[in-house]
Amino acid sequence: MCANLRAKTDAPIIICSGTTQKDDPVLAFKLGADDFVHKPFSVDELAARIEAALRRVARRTRVDSPSSGTLQQVGALVIDRARCKVAVGNETLHLTPTEYRLLCALATRPGEVHPRKELAEQVWGYHDSDVGRSLDVHMRRLRGKLNACAEMGPLLVTLRGFGYQLHVEPEPDAATV
Repeated sequence: MCANLRAKTDAPIIICSGTTQKDDPVLAFKLGADDFVHKPFSVDELAARIEAALRRVARRTRVDSPSSGTLQQVGALVIDRARCKVAVGNETLHLTPTEYRLLCALATRPGEVHPRKELAEQVWGYHDSDVGRSLDVHMRRLRGKLNACAEMGPLLVTLRGFGYQLHVEPEPDAATV
């Protein structure tokens, strides 16, 4: 249900569950959930998480607005923010909404290290150990999709203990070849 709902809308999805399975929150994030709340929970906590999810949507809307520039290019990678489409060369990448938001965050400062906490806060609005594990899964999948392209796009580099970096190989100069 979560994956089907995610395919139809960008509205925040918060799952409230009384499950005791440790992998269920990770699975929820993989299927497109924005947050996971374990039962029992307080109504105040749920209200705060809903407000945070709505703030993230509002912030993404401002950042992704056409007035902020619709096309961004990082090497062979092209992000069309107006259409939420990503391509490497002539090949379209099919990303989940979370992968798309992560790639957009990394592309804002290519070549720079993005701390894990910063990325998690940009995408989910907060950082904790569950989100950290979900971040690793999304980054692994995003890296696989970037590496599977026929044309060499930017590399998604993990800097252990520091964060992630979208690394673009400099094009060789004609003088050095």
